[in-house]
Amino acid sequence: MKNKIFLVLFFLLTISICNAQNYILPTKISGQILAKNIPIENFEITVHYLDISGELQTQTTFTLDKETAIKRRNPSQKGYYFFDEIRAVKGTNIILDLKQTNHNLIIPANPGYSIEVTTISLNFVYQPSSPTNVTEEINYQTQSQNNEEILALINSSNTKLEELNQYEDSQDKTELNYNISKNNLVLINESVQSPTFNNVKKQGSKAAKDIFNIFIVLLIVGVGLVILFLLIKFSTKFFSNTVSKITLSPTKASSRNILNKKVGFIMNSCKKISVNESLHNILAMMSATGSDIVFVVNNNRCIGKIDEKDILKIDLTKKDLMNIQAKEIMSKNVVLIENDKSIEEAFYVVTQENVDVIGITDNNVLEGQISSIDLLQQASKFKGDISKNITARTIMSKNINLIDKKETILHVRDLMLSNNNLFFIVNEEKNHLGTFTAKDFIHSLTKYGNKIQNMSIEQVMHSSITSLKPDLDINQITQIILEKKFKNYPLKFEKEIQGILKLKSVLEIYLKSMQKELI
Repeated sequence: MKNKIFLVLFFLLTISICNAQNYILPTKISGQILAKNIPIENFEITVHYLDISGELQTQTTFTLDKETAIKRRNPSQKGYYFFDEIRAVKGTNIILDLKQTNHNLIIPANPGYSIEVTTISLNFVYQPSSPTNVTEEINYQTQSQNNEEILALINSSNTKLEELNQYEDSQDKTELNYNISKNNLVLINESVQSPTFNNVKKQGSKAAKDIFNIFIVLLIVGVGLVILFLLIKFSTKFFSNTVSKITLSPTKASSRNILNKKVGFIMNSCKKISVNESLHNILAMMSATGSDIVFVVNNNRCIGKIDEKDILKIDLTKKDLMNIQAKEIMSKNVVLIENDKSIEEAFYVVTQENVDVIGITDNNVLEGQISSIDLLQQASKFKGDISKNITARTIMSKNINLIDKKETILHVRDLMLSNNNLFFIVNEEKNHLGTFTAKDFIHSLTKYGNKIQNMSIEQVMHSSITSLKPDLDINQITQIILEKKFKNYPLKFEKEIQGILKLKSVLEIYLKSMQKELI
């Protein structure tokens, strides 16, 4: 039996040595394409390089669109591209062909390293006063594990690639402007002439030493595998006992338990109404329960919703206002997810879609809801150590909406809709008197009806401000939010409001921290 095992190991070692002669570690290249600081989706990029046999290889990819980035659990990767299998010989160069422009980037191959082209910015400028003068600017920055730099940015629209060495001493590696003789606009999908690779081929012989190094490494790995096998063979009992005790760290376990939990297990009941429900009853329900939203259903299937913004949009000049039916004011743009979806997906919806409540369905039948407060309740169970540098001040919004107490309710209502902000600080000169929110508008409409058209903010505002200290950490902030259940908190320092802390910002911190633990 032992002879057979060693024979198999010897065979595997021999194969490894043989493969070493044809194996080369990949050079990984990634980056983002921007146009006027906006990520570009589905932008075509091709790389050309020489493999160990001297053959020209080509790979093509496209920058990620929003949907793909979300599926990768990282929406910020929109506009990014990735090449993970560029097995180019060390000493040669890789040509990064920006297909929809007239430029290539020349990057030295460096097997086993990752090179990040952190930014490629495209800027097409049309000058109508001079139809033949259209300027295209391309800027880029790079960083890599071994401080490798891109050699050059080359115009490849009308000429073949020249020797790469003439670009190595270029004084300006970050920007190249040139004029293109075209009528009117330069089309972004303009054809690009294929580059040549003479200089790359000349440098191919420099890889021989690296091939030998790889052979030595694989030989050592093979010997190590034999030794490892012997250790495992004579320590079977020890290893089996140890492995059986291996568990995830508390931090990873808490992250996985929170993010993988199904929303159906934590959902709450929701308020359902028919299309014929009157505004009077809808307002009474929302005021009595403190609900942000009611769902309009037909045979338990959700066909619409009425939330705070929908109430703000009501025409208060209508006669018989309180008898308006739900079907006249409801919105059909409802955010729903199935009850078997994960909490992680609910986090994405709340933070990306700018909603506070999600409807939960079971085979399209409305079962309940989950709110941003519910998600924070789950996130508070995270056992990880969120950076002490993250305080209320570091994540606050400096966009503070101030209104004078003499302003009319209708004027502030219009400001809420136009600014997409449902939270205002009420002022008298430089003094902060209180707050006015969409909930206050709903309470006022419930109590006074269309009489609020002639009322001022000071008659219905909250006369107190629930503020936070700027230096509170995430755990302290979380405890206060779960207790007060507000979504916006002014940050006050020496009687001055410095910013507004939003619940959404706290959720984003938790989501990033939990996902980081699982990487």
